[in-house]
Amino acid sequence: MRKRRKNFRSMAARRLVRPLLPLQDSASQALIILNQPLCPNFVQLWKQTQRHLCADGGANILYDSPEARQEGLYPDAVVGDLDSVRPDVLKHYREHNVAILHRPDQNSNDLDKCLAVLCDTPPLPQRIFVCGSMGSRFDHVMAAINTLYSTLSLPCTVVLLGGACYALLLAAGSHTLELSAAEGPTCGLLPVGARCDSVTTTGLRWNLDKQALGFGELVSTSNLLDKAGADAASEEPTAAAAAAA
Repeated sequence: MRKRRKNFRSMAARRLVRPLLPLQDSASQALIILNQPLCPNFVQLWKQTQRHLCADGGANILYDSPEARQEGLYPDAVVGDLDSVRPDVLKHYREHNVAILHRPDQNSNDLDKCLAVLCDTPPLPQRIFVCGSMGSRFDHVMAAINTLYSTLSLPCTVVLLGGACYALLLAAGSHTLELSAAEGPTCGLLPVGARCDSVTTTGLRWNLDKQALGFGELVSTSNLLDKAGADAASEEPTAAAAAAA
């Protein structure tokens, strides 16, 4: 019999997931900026979040952004091994009292290090947006998805953002997704990391009924939302991706 990971959530409890809709407490959200182009709604995300970190070269992206300059946006910290951030950018942020947190460990990536900083300085945000995580390098995208697995035991939702789409990891169990009008209609459920033996959904154009998802088998891509929400239940973690206008 295959053993379950200890951090899988119980199948009995249904979890409400709101990937982009505002939360009741705006102070319980954070934004991490990676070294990739900013999201189209970047300024809006910044204003609805209270904690802001740049992952190494993400500081260059923020510094070079006309919108960030116009709005006078400064991160709380620049975190990472600092091999990508430019010297002039570091100097600028130091002069504006931005914390520079050098983390040289090469066994974790800069996103991991930013999440560790958030975990080490409570309270932990209820939702963490990662801007630029759907970048041009496939290995970086997979590294970000791998990081999602390390957050399964945390009481928060991590949303990977890039371009006009986002992705998050649904832990084992039952979930209700509440979506805004800007989300969808395209969506998908991907069995990243392991085969999902039994997946059931409602609210999609092509629903699953205790079907298995696995690479080399069935993967639910290019599905469509039939309403402003969906339900999904799986015995294994499943990556959910959606287009966001």
